Amino acid sequence: LKYITIFLPLIILFIVVPASRLNMFQTEYPLFSGAGKSILIFIIYELLYGLYYFSYEFFYRGYILFGLKEFAGVFNSLLVQVVISTLMHIGKPSLEVLACIPGGFLFGYIALKTRSFIYVFIIHWFIGIMLDTLVVF
Repeated sequence: LKYITIFLPLIILFIVVPASRLNMFQTEYPLFSGAGKSILIFIIYELLYGLYYFSYEFFYRGYILFGLKEFAGVFNSLLVQVVISTLMHIGKPSLEVLACIPGGFLFGYIALKTRSFIYVFIIHWFIGIMLDTLVVF
């Protein structure tokens, strides 16, 4: 919770708010173009999108990071999950792809420090919700 309290406001203020004002993000998000048709649709969309974020973080910061840690070491497991998760963003706005590199290391560090991907999932999901909210509303 300490990491969420520290990093989330900084990420929102210095990354998400400026990004939400850029055309490259406004044309990409939210992924479902009908998300902004009503508050109810938006809430349902964001809850369902949470399943995506949970699966994403489980795979990269859970399965890959922790799965490789014993075999490949901390740094190599961090590096592998950063490279693969960054490659998954190819086709997204270029600034998002670039942000995946330091973000992947930060998220991996938090997951290792807390011994859980859950906190990173919460941070990542909230970033997505805030970006969608700022773009739509």
